[in-house]
Amino acid sequence: MHELAAETLAGQLCAAVSIRAWHGTDAPTLVWHHGGGEHPYDTIFSGTFPDPDSMGANLVIIRAPGHESRLGVQRVGATLSRYLATLAVAVAATEHVLAEVDGRSVVSGYSLGGFVTNRHHVHHDTADAYVPLMAGTAHGEIFLSSVPAAPPARNRPEYLRRRLNFTDAWGGRDHDHVHPVLGRHDRLNRLAAQRPSYPGVTPAVWPVGHLRGIRAHERIRQTLEPHLRR
Repeated sequence: MHELAAETLAGQLCAAVSIRAWHGTDAPTLVWHHGGGEHPYDTIFSGTFPDPDSMGANLVIIRAPGHESRLGVQRVGATLSRYLATLAVAVAATEHVLAEVDGRSVVSGYSLGGFVTNRHHVHHDTADAYVPLMAGTAHGEIFLSSVPAAPPARNRPEYLRRRLNFTDAWGGRDHDHVHPVLGRHDRLNRLAAQRPSYPGVTPAVWPVGHLRGIRAHERIRQTLEPHLRR
């Protein structure tokens, strides 16, 4: 585990890079981002890759700030500025990893991790493939339609959308190497909100809700493997 401390406008935040399999800088590399509030932070990853070395690829998890403890995510999510800083640090940590490898690279993640995946694509686009799972670019809609934000935030919905949504920025990139997945019955990152947030891209839609998607380990692995092998 490699700890990364970052100074942000919201204060110091600590992320971490956990290498679960390493086959050299020329091997294909998967950078994985966990879900929001996922504790332990590697629950989905461990179910998806029970034998990491057997993949023949470098498997790296980025632990976002706040996920070193069960209640840490509540601290980083207490204010919008700190939440945005958390996302920025996770994106920067991804770029830190990709700068160290020469082989094919894939960035993926679930829910919050999917939003981080998409943000890295928009801001850096240095990976060969992106596979955001159960996410989109309409990040603010979670707090307006699924998990209500605090009343002051709900009273300023357009401000929340302006700070968290990044659908407009999505148009500044080519997306042939982006392969989103959404859940038809997802009540957190709703299909009706997130599918239109991918202009120019047609996401795959799995017949699952958010929690069933978390447990779809084999399907997640089968989705990621071809992108690592190309």
